[in-house]
Amino acid sequence: MHRIDALHGEYPFAGSRMMRDLLRAEGIRIGRLAVATLMRRMCIEALYQRPNQVWAMDITYISMARGFVCLRAYDGVSDARASLGRYLGCYNTRRPHSSLRTPTPERAYPDHLPQVLAA
Repeated sequence: MHRIDALHGEYPFAGSRMMRDLLRAEGIRIGRLAVATLMRRMCIEALYQRPNQVWAMDITYISMARGFVCLRAYDGVSDARASLGRYLGCYNTRRPHSSLRTPTPERAYPDHLPQVLAA
């Protein structure tokens, strides 16, 4: 339960399926229904995007034909690069994807992702 709580803090949008996949990636064998039951007992539920919902003063989700666009103000180019780098790193290396049958893109396409070179 402690690990589910910690993962929910990192991935507040994770439902029971993604939470199960995150736990399995850490070597914890658990089923989706057990995760859903634990999440209910802990009063944890995934935060889902809603059209035109404002989450904070500088973040707005706008509905588009195929999903949502997130608008955010950055202090400068370096701030934008750092923030986007953190997001893409998490998206490609830590976050399981149901469309890929739960592996991360890094595991599903190891030869197709560009390698980041040190400056």
